[in-house]
Amino acid sequence: MILKNIYNSFFAEYKTPFGAVRVGETVTFRLCFPTYLKIAEPSLAVFKPGSKCEYINFEFEANESPNDVLDVFEPNLPVPIAATVTKEKKDIAKENPKNNANTGSAFAIYKCEYSPDTSGIYEYCFSVLKDGTKTEIKRKGASIGAYDGTELFQLTVFAADYNTPDWLKGGVMYQIFPDRFAKYIPSGDEDYSPTACPSDRIVHITWNDTPKWYPDPD
Repeated sequence: MILKNIYNSFFAEYKTPFGAVRVGETVTFRLCFPTYLKIAEPSLAVFKPGSKCEYINFEFEANESPNDVLDVFEPNLPVPIAATVTKEKKDIAKENPKNNANTGSAFAIYKCEYSPDTSGIYEYCFSVLKDGTKTEIKRKGASIGAYDGTELFQLTVFAADYNTPDWLKGGVMYQIFPDRFAKYIPSGDEDYSPTACPSDRIVHITWNDTPKWYPDPD
C-alpha cells in the first residue's frame, strides 16, 4: 500500500469503498502523518444531513521507518510524504499498540471506520491536535486533505435496497448546461443584447455567474 499526502479521497489507500455508498455500508478512512508533526487525537468530523456534527476517533494502525519511505516528494514540502505499509508491519503494530507516532519512524498511519445510517449528502473533514493546537484538515482541490484546505469533503449515501436499473448499467449520462454555450458581449450588436432574448431566458453577463438551477414556482 502506498500513501501520499495526509489524505486523498480518490485513492483506496485512504478511503474505501470509492465513491458513493449504501446506507449501513462501512467506510474506512486512513490518514498518514509525518511523525515530526507530533500529531495527536485525530478524528473524523461528519456532518450528517439534518444533524449536528459527529466525531469518530481514529486508531493508530502502523508506523513507518525512514527506510520504508519511498523517494516521492510533493512540491514545497521539506520531506517525502509517501510510505509503504506491509502486512508484516501491520502485524507488528498490532502487537505493539503503544508504539505510535514516536521516534525512529517517519510516518504514522491512523484508521477509522464509519457507517452512515441515512441516505443523503454527507460532508466531512478531519480534526487533529498538531503540536498541541486543534487543527482541521479540509479538502484542497478535488481530493487532497490539507491544513490549508477550505472545503468539506462529500460522501453520497444512497438507500440500502437501491439497485441500478438493468437498462442503465454500462451506459453513459451527459449533463448539459446551455447557459454556458454563449457569452454576452457588449458590442452594440442586437444579437448579443439582453433585450433580444426571450423573456423566459436569463443572460449571464459575467462568465462566472451562478446558473439558475433551482425549481421555479410551477
